[in-house]
Amino acid sequence: MKKLITALLNKNVNEKLKEYDEIEVIMNDIQYQEGIIEALEAHPEIEFIIISELLPGNLDIKELIEEIRKIKNEIKLIIILEKENKTLENYLFAKGNINIFYNNEIKIKEIAELIINKNRKEELEKEINELKKIILNKEENVEKSENKIIKNNEEIKLITEDEKKEIEKEIKNEYEKNLIKNKLFNKIFRFFKRENEKNKSKLIVITGCTGVGKTVFTINISKELEKQNKKILIIDFDYFNNSIQTLFGKNIKNNENKIQEKNNIQEEQNEIKKIIIKINSKIDVISKMNNINFNNEIELFKIINNLKKEYDFIIIDLDQENRNINFKKLINNADKIIFITEPNLLQIKKAKNLLEKYINEWDIEKEKIYILFNKIKHDTICFDILKEVFKNYNIIGKINFIKNCNTLINQNMNSYFLENKIKKQYKNIAKKIIKNNKIKKYYLEKIEA
Repeated sequence: MKKLITALLNKNVNEKLKEYDEIEVIMNDIQYQEGIIEALEAHPEIEFIIISELLPGNLDIKELIEEIRKIKNEIKLIIILEKENKTLENYLFAKGNINIFYNNEIKIKEIAELIINKNRKEELEKEINELKKIILNKEENVEKSENKIIKNNEEIKLITEDEKKEIEKEIKNEYEKNLIKNKLFNKIFRFFKRENEKNKSKLIVITGCTGVGKTVFTINISKELEKQNKKILIIDFDYFNNSIQTLFGKNIKNNENKIQEKNNIQEEQNEIKKIIIKINSKIDVISKMNNINFNNEIELFKIINNLKKEYDFIIIDLDQENRNINFKKLINNADKIIFITEPNLLQIKKAKNLLEKYINEWDIEKEKIYILFNKIKHDTICFDILKEVFKNYNIIGKINFIKNCNTLINQNMNSYFLENKIKKQYKNIAKKIIKNNKIKKYYLEKIEA
């Protein structure tokens, strides 16, 4: 009997598989990635796992498979992909013991048959044993002659001893070749994964209407990310004020570090590095981006993309009043867009208009936008009502009104002056920023019973 678990966000599949006598479904359908790890640790006898690519959690499908294989390397996996992805398919096949289906092409019956009858290793062993029987001439009801056998009225040429050895040698070579190939693939993919993670950073855009507290939030959230041992670059696009370095206590004279227009992006990149302000070992700031004459927004994006290699996070404090630069491409390529609004009628109206522009005019993915309610007081609109107003968006959290904000600013944003409740709010938001993905609920309802 094959023992398995499902993690598909679809209880129907789980229940249907229980109807097969040859299959033992250990648990109810698992609804999140961490549940798979917990199940494996509690039930080491599990042989198969059926996983949806879209299962909510902090890992992508490749990372999830790595974690599963750390617990039980020989586990057999059935992966349900949402759409065709040859690169991902090649990676999964190279890992071995993985079968792939697409959620609009499969039936539960096919999955069950795969689990019950189509274990490739067992099939191969059976075929080899059958071949050995023929080679050794041990088949029952077989008439023998000097150089042939007759089976089921069909004449089959006998295999000589040398041919038998050659076949066994080919089987062994084929097995070893595939083993070496899989090991090589694994090494290559691990290498690319490490290289990718070296250059991987998250681009976070902080935006919203003027005066909602974007700059103070940017500084406080960067300090919270710093506690998680992340290296951060803050880029200030406040056209009129460039206040971030001032709030950090790093005043720069107006005539210093001005950037001259250069002939190519690399030269401008070198110029930009000259104006990076070191706040501490983990936080850097650029607050003079407005001094660069960008030829177009693509040029701006390329420069920022090159900077990503050196940081875990690039946080951009975006000024919507800046008319010199079109931020459409930059915002579209952000990993997360934190949209800050104050919880009052006037600011909410402005926020809705700006969000409508982002989605309808700039074609920004709604799933990337995370709403943050700032300056929460006892007399602001109820949080439940705010969530209902912005129910079509991700809500990343809320920050209470900082009573001693002036003291905080005058003391160079020393987090000592934040109340414990506000510190906890920033800590929770930082955790959500660090997460890899946009978590959405998906259901594999296309799988037919």
